Amino acid sequence: MFSIRNDPRLRDAIPALFVLFGFLLATIAATATIQVAREGEQEAQFRQSVAQAHSAIDHVVDQYITLIEAGRAFVQSTRWLDRRSFADFTAGLALRQRYPGFQGLGYAERISFDEREPFAELMRRSGDDAFQIVTQSQSGDLFPVKYIEPRDERNRRALGFDMFGEPVRRQAMTRATDQNTAAATSSVVLRQDAEARRQYGFLVYLPIYEARARPESVPARREAIKAYIYGAFRTADLFDALRGIFQDAGVEFEVTDDASGSRESIYRSGDMNGIGKRISMPYSFAGQTWQIAYAPSAAVVSRQAGAALERFLVPFGGALAAVMLSWFVYRENRANRTALDASLAREKAENSLRLQTQVIEVAREPILILDGEGRILTWNLGCEQLYGYSREEAIGRKSFDLLRTILPMSVDRFWQKLLSEGRISCELTHQNKDDEQVFVEARLETFTTTEGLRILKSDWDIGERKEAERQQRLLVRELTHRVKNLLAVVQSIVNNTIPAGAATDGIRQVLVSRLHALSRAQDIVTRSNEQGADLLDMIQTQFEGQDNRIKISGDHVIANAGFAQMFALVIHELATNAAKYGSLSVPAGEVKVSLRETVDEDGERLLDVEWIERGGPPPVPPATKGFGTRLIVSALPGKRGQRPLATFDPAGFEYRVSVPMSAVEVNRQVA
Repeated sequence: MFSIRNDPRLRDAIPALFVLFGFLLATIAATATIQVAREGEQEAQFRQSVAQAHSAIDHVVDQYITLIEAGRAFVQSTRWLDRRSFADFTAGLALRQRYPGFQGLGYAERISFDEREPFAELMRRSGDDAFQIVTQSQSGDLFPVKYIEPRDERNRRALGFDMFGEPVRRQAMTRATDQNTAAATSSVVLRQDAEARRQYGFLVYLPIYEARARPESVPARREAIKAYIYGAFRTADLFDALRGIFQDAGVEFEVTDDASGSRESIYRSGDMNGIGKRISMPYSFAGQTWQIAYAPSAAVVSRQAGAALERFLVPFGGALAAVMLSWFVYRENRANRTALDASLAREKAENSLRLQTQVIEVAREPILILDGEGRILTWNLGCEQLYGYSREEAIGRKSFDLLRTILPMSVDRFWQKLLSEGRISCELTHQNKDDEQVFVEARLETFTTTEGLRILKSDWDIGERKEAERQQRLLVRELTHRVKNLLAVVQSIVNNTIPAGAATDGIRQVLVSRLHALSRAQDIVTRSNEQGADLLDMIQTQFEGQDNRIKISGDHVIANAGFAQMFALVIHELATNAAKYGSLSVPAGEVKVSLRETVDEDGERLLDVEWIERGGPPPVPPATKGFGTRLIVSALPGKRGQRPLATFDPAGFEYRVSVPMSAVEVNRQVA
């Protein structure tokens, strides 16, 4: 019987077979391990390359949107925007040289449909001889392109084009207005492109609201929208500039715009047919989303095919080394990616800072950056021209000390208000290097950097406006003089028209006394001008020259002209009634008048007015309500619509009213 134990050759072969089979199994296992590791490495490298390419797109688009934000900041900080100032600013950005695919930076202003022809005529007179408004709208608001730079032949085709009349553009503009943020259109054919060279493009809009408007709700933003600053981009030119980065990463890509509805390809870097492995990723920016499909480039695929042959030649040791090397490559690639992300973030921050610095330097209006203690860190050319100090003389000095600033409140209260609210807008008076007063409308806003608190201050020269206001005050005084003369004429007419007699003499006296009261109130309002009229002084003027039975007390309250005039008429009527029927009609009577500023339980500031008569005959309510009675109970507005309280107490007549200070005070312009 055949037996392995009896055949030594077979018995000796058994260990060799085990070694052989073991080596074969180990080789197969090592080869399979290398293959799996290689495929995982290729997948990781491909995903890393996709992430690098995706990050590059995001970096470029963010940088371009930052340029548009810089344009909006320039427009908002410019006192008077015209074609020249817009062109000067854009020239400093060097769009075509530094930013491929950025077709142009434009400005579109809001006009009504009926204003289109006057607006076009105004633009033609300003130098755009061929300016015409092209719109699809038949009514409502239009937003024609007013300025666009660079001002080449291609961009001139966009001048006058009403973007709000085109549905795709209008959708993005409405979204930008409602959300107060950048909004991009889906793929469109730009107005600038000629028929033979058309390609897909897109536009990104930023809203510009009316000056000083800070709308929070959607209706308020739509009401306050003034214009749009926008960027026009050619998609193919933008991605052509990125092809070098994509080639280095070893990927081809195809961009599809889902928002267009057709899922038509808007850009393809190369031939992607026959390439099996793909990764599709969404890319969202400014409210729009592209689908970007990535695939390995032909060179990468060729290298991968050649490397696949090595799995039949690699020994066990090589396989083990390959596994270790794959782990090392993975860790190295991870470190490289971290370093790349940090480098891109640093570059983005540096570009943003450089753009902000360019905006400040080219702005014609004075713009300063202060530290938390008010020391000057940035002093642009506009500051040098307005105040006369050079940059070397200004840097490091405290702004209010250098310019000898006159504030509308104390320095401590001013800084406290700025730090608590984050922004202040008010009129300030500075002195330039030649000791001349400079009147400005200043806007201060706080922001925080890695170096601490910073304050952005922009000044608008309002010297011409102040001179105009001075001239206006002279005209008002002259007008007041003429009004007083007219009142004198009215008094003369009354005295000469109504004959003296028992029945009519009283009517004449009442009418003349009322005209006198109105004239005295007009004198006080005119002397105080826009500062308002002192109500306590007005009461004292009413009783000037009379005995000391009138007790006047309280706070000096400054009122606006309209309230002061009605207040004077009410005091006159009360004094007249007291002299005829009340406490002043007898020697022992007296009147107490008081004005007090108070705060009610809801925190509302009030002016409490009291007229109390004592020592006179018991008051009797009038049988009929004449002009004087109606004036007393309705001329002064009580809080929450309440009427003044007139009490006919046996001890004496009493009159009380609580008026909201918002109806009394003079409006101020300090924000």
